[in-house]
Amino acid sequence: MTNTIDLHANMFLHTMFRERGWANPSQVPVETEISGHALLESLNIAKDQVGAIFVNGKAFQASEAVIHPGDRVALFSPSAPMFVFLSFRDHSYTLGS
Repeated sequence: MTNTIDLHANMFLHTMFRERGWANPSQVPVETEISGHALLESLNIAKDQVGAIFVNGKAFQASEAVIHPGDRVALFSPSAPMFVFLSFRDHSYTLGS
């Protein structure tokens, strides 16, 4: 098992990664289970700059996301139009279902 996650940044966050000189996607070291908020803190990304965290294709609010080594993770800006459409606030959704 790998001790990294495959991290993708979308929308505004893609620009942030580029400005910081980070690859997108990036391989980010994660030794054990980590919360969405802990991941954002380790990346120095403010919670209000992320509207959703997708973990292996399932969308979560940062406060609900749990990430494990080997996971595929995508960060989306809060202005992502699809979250308005999905009424994302109180739900998680699986893509492709």
